[in-house]
Amino acid sequence: MKVNNAQTKICISDIFHIKHGAMLRLMIFTLFFLLTTMLVQLAQASELRLSPFYDALSDMNSMPALQRPSFKQGGDILADNILDSKSRVIGEIDDVIVSSDGSVYSVAAEFDRLALRQSVFMRFDSLQMKGISNGYRIGFDREQIEDIYPTLLADIETAAGSDASQFSLSSFEGGRLKSESGRSIGDISEVLFDEFGERAQAVFVTSKFRGLKGETVAVPFDQGRFESRGSKTDVILDNKSSDILIQFLRDRAD
Repeated sequence: MKVNNAQTKICISDIFHIKHGAMLRLMIFTLFFLLTTMLVQLAQASELRLSPFYDALSDMNSMPALQRPSFKQGGDILADNILDSKSRVIGEIDDVIVSSDGSVYSVAAEFDRLALRQSVFMRFDSLQMKGISNGYRIGFDREQIEDIYPTLLADIETAAGSDASQFSLSSFEGGRLKSESGRSIGDISEVLFDEFGERAQAVFVTSKFRGLKGETVAVPFDQGRFESRGSKTDVILDNKSSDILIQFLRDRAD
């Protein structure tokens, strides 16, 4: 049987053009898909950058948070002293109970300078406490404190904070920052207070998010809600705030 070479060449040419056309259409579709995805992502990123939370992150992290003179680290507070109304050191701080709004609810201390060894929790407002550069000053002198010490012991359970909106400062170290949907964002290493330690301003977080591991950021304390996990306290951001935080970290890393 003789094969018509002309017909064979036409068939091969047709197949080539069909395959070439299909590949071209696939390439065009792929480029269109990638371009559309990129435009959507750019639009989403622009929207996230317009959020007040993004502005708050920018302001709070305009310089390294741990170097800001307006912040006092929680770890430093736990190494500070308790002073009486005459500025005499009378004890050491063991822990601080913080309310969910950032205010200090009570302070746990041991009055070792007064030979009162059992640690007590003191209500911040009730004892007229004030934050100072090297700790907290109580509105009573050492003799008055010795007199009210039995009352402080009796009130220890209430002053320790039994409300679900009150958390131990020491419990934040090793806590996690997560989204409402359970996405892990990072680990908390510090709580940052105002310069006198009277109100928590931020949690300091090291990112564990993919592509952003090791990045650090201060997150406003009142942005999330708090959740106990054993002896630790985790901070939970709503999903939109989580997206904004991750966008902020990406922008800063770039």
